[in-house]
Amino acid sequence: MLKNMRLNFIIVILMLFTLSGCTFHFVDDSFNNTYNPDGIDRVSVKNTSGDINVTSSSSGFIEVKALIKAHTRIGLTKVEVVVSENNGELKFESDYLDPFTHAVVKYDIALPDNIQLDAENTSGNVDVNGITTVSNINVTSGNIEVKVCDSISDLETTSGNIWADILNDDPDTTIKTTSGNITVYVDSYRPSITTSTTSGYINNHGVSTGSNGTIKLSATSGNIHIYPY
Repeated sequence: MLKNMRLNFIIVILMLFTLSGCTFHFVDDSFNNTYNPDGIDRVSVKNTSGDINVTSSSSGFIEVKALIKAHTRIGLTKVEVVVSENNGELKFESDYLDPFTHAVVKYDIALPDNIQLDAENTSGNVDVNGITTVSNINVTSGNIEVKVCDSISDLETTSGNIWADILNDDPDTTIKTTSGNITVYVDSYRPSITTSTTSGYINNHGVSTGSNGTIKLSATSGNIHIYPY
């Protein structure tokens, strides 16, 4: 009897929390810095959980903002953005001092022209718009979107979709996903395009091919769409 009353009390409390719309709130902290691009030819970002957004810099400087969110104040102290510079590479890495910390880090980065981008993300999307060169983007779980960039080398995600504008007249681009679709818009003059998919279909929507550069598209489980830009 007493046991049933206690159980009913717990159920009522849980229902009250649900009906009141109670939610768990995050606490946050931010990292905000500006860097002179002199002597820098590459910016690398390595993240564990959270999106990475990269755009063109209007100031001519490298601008980096990181928003860190965690469930608790203690959780915030377990994550930090580590910055290092070596041989022309400026690197930003999310460092989890406690691997069991539940926290996300969202990066917003602005790059001047002629600086290459490398990005690695375990869980989260990578969106790039309007920069000069994308050297390498690798994501384990998340989407990749690269718009209006002059040169793209390698894009790869294990689980997610990829959208990309390939604007270089002589591209050397490899795009690969294990589980997801690939959609590319090609502005190159008759590039060589190689496509492969194990489970899915390939559709070229009117892009002429030739021998000016190379584009390789591969999806293990997913569809491939090729459009004129």
